[in-house]
Amino acid sequence: MKFKGTNALYKIKRIIPKLILYFLLIDGAFIFLYPIGRTVVISLMTIEDYMDPSVNWIPNRLNFRNYIDVLKPMDFFNALSNSVKLTVFCILGQVLSSSLVGYGLARGRIPGKEVIMMIILATLVIPPQTLLIPYYILYHRLNLLDSLNVFIIPSFFGFGIYAPLCIFVFRQVFNTLPAELEDAAIIDGADFFRCFWYVYLPLARSAFVTVALFTFVWYWNEYARGIIFFNNIRTIPIALSLLFSADPAFVGTGFGGMNISLVTYPMMMAAVMLTMLPCLVLYLFTQRYYLTAIEQVGIKG
Repeated sequence: MKFKGTNALYKIKRIIPKLILYFLLIDGAFIFLYPIGRTVVISLMTIEDYMDPSVNWIPNRLNFRNYIDVLKPMDFFNALSNSVKLTVFCILGQVLSSSLVGYGLARGRIPGKEVIMMIILATLVIPPQTLLIPYYILYHRLNLLDSLNVFIIPSFFGFGIYAPLCIFVFRQVFNTLPAELEDAAIIDGADFFRCFWYVYLPLARSAFVTVALFTFVWYWNEYARGIIFFNNIRTIPIALSLLFSADPAFVGTGFGGMNISLVTYPMMMAAVMLTMLPCLVLYLFTQRYYLTAIEQVGIKG
């Protein structure tokens, strides 16, 4: 009997941590998935269902028309074109500049490179709002305002959104690769840049995908800087288009020509889904590389 009681107690001690873990995982999943699920449901409601307090999760009639009707006030296709151009060029610039700096800090014989890396990471704690006015003055003098170049050009020079974090990711991944690869390439006559371009860069695929994914999400959803730097509605990306389509100050005054009373809340949720969908699809296809890079970054600090 004593043996059976001890065995049961042992099983209970093993089960309780698992139950706590499952509870935390389910709770965390609910916190992240509930807003998305709620957005999807509201985007498929008619305005009558949305105003009816008895309709909560299951609409009386699915209304896919919201996704069509919201295209005009969002100026969707123009904003989509702007966002695609913005993200593609910014990904290219962010990857090139961050990988070069990260490789130099990982493999270069630079005195005090650890201190340099710490200083670069320390810039992440500076609130970006404090830099908006200096950036605005600088970009105004460079005649970059109201143009996608206000984001694209800085990304090629290591001044993109969260560029220090991208540099850190590349540096950590390059640090995990064997130094013997560089030695062998140097013996074969390769210089420092050739080692970077032909040896290490092809092996840093996971870092490439991770930085590209981060950069895509950051620039795709960027509106805090955009609302300061853009005044021309024809040049705004899709995140600002979503914001302006729901703002009475913009709708009906040249932005799609619709009155705010015609932009219903279900239409706004449809606009949110249209804006969010590319990020979700991209993550589903790049999740494996993203997790690999996160593991590599955590291996060696």
